[in-house]
Amino acid sequence: METATKQEILDKTNAILQEYKNLVMRLWDLYEEMDQEDTDLVNEVGADKWFKYAFTLSLDELWHEAGSWELTREDLKMEGNSNE
Repeated sequence: METATKQEILDKTNAILQEYKNLVMRLWDLYEEMDQEDTDLVNEVGADKWFKYAFTLSLDELWHEAGSWELTREDLKMEGNSNE
């Protein structure tokens, strides 16, 4: 695969992962604004809906995991520095 194609894959993947991290942060912020009763209700309602499919980890685990999600040049076996 050409370096330019790999760079495009790298850029697009990292953009998607950043959007996902932003989504997780927005959900986390919402949880911090809610009282415990509302948080429990959202958890109960979401258990068989979005949590079942989108969040297989606790929000805290997901937050920490998503924070380190990034595709690197090394992952794509690209040579050289990121300024190419």
